Amino acid sequence: MATFGSFWVGRSRETAILALVGGDADSIAGQWRALEAMKKDKAVRSLSLSNFSPGQLDYVLALDGVVRPTVNQLPLGVGFKTKQNAYLLEENRKRGIVVQAWSPLRVLSPEAKKACADVGKPYGKSPQQVALKWILAKGATYTCQTTSKAHFLEDIDVDDFTLSAKDIAALDAVGA
Repeated sequence: MATFGSFWVGRSRETAILALVGGDADSIAGQWRALEAMKKDKAVRSLSLSNFSPGQLDYVLALDGVVRPTVNQLPLGVGFKTKQNAYLLEENRKRGIVVQAWSPLRVLSPEAKKACADVGKPYGKSPQQVALKWILAKGATYTCQTTSKAHFLEDIDVDDFTLSAKDIAALDAVGA
């Protein structure tokens, strides 16, 4: 992991992520080209973005010979900036970019937790599991951070239930 001015570049063997926290178009282009070089050198398998707006995505996608980003990490969660997130999900989908919610449990308000608890009760699921399932139902993915094995196992135990259209509508209404 390295810091370059207003950008943070995270890297694993699988992906390199350009996180936008400021900067101009030339900075974006320069950093993206550096990530493309990492992919060309097989240092990573894919390239991703974090916190890019639709206009910033368009800028990257318009670069000559661009390697397309696979993911745009965004702060997404039940009741968190509901209208903005619906817009961002759709705009990323239009561009063929998967949204990955980062720290989605951190953004749960007391109102969102209660709504998730109400929805989860018939399924025997925790509010956190319902919140994560809602993200998947929206066509996005998520990444969570925990130091607890029990929380980690709970976070991934979301494949044995399906949210109904009524459940999703109730969760969509939180914070709207």
